[in-house]
Amino acid sequence: MKFGVREICDVVFKAKADTKIGEKWFKKGQPVLYIDSAKTSTMEGAATTVYATGGKGNTRLVAWEGED
Repeated sequence: MKFGVREICDVVFKAKADTKIGEKWFKKGQPVLYIDSAKTSTMEGAATTVYATGGKGNTRLVAWEGED
C-alpha cells in the first residue's frame, strides 16, 4: 500500500496595497507570489481514508487520509 499527498489548489498572493518587497515595487492587486503545486498533509488522530482502486479485483493502489 502506498500513501499519497493530495494537491489542493493553485495559490496566488496579491499585494493588498502598494508594497515594496526587496528592490521591487508591487501595486495594489498585483500578484506577488505564485504557488502552482500546493499540497496538504496532516498528522490527524482520526481521519477518513480514500482509496484509488483499479486492476483485476479492484486492488487498492494508493490511499489518501484526511477529512472530507
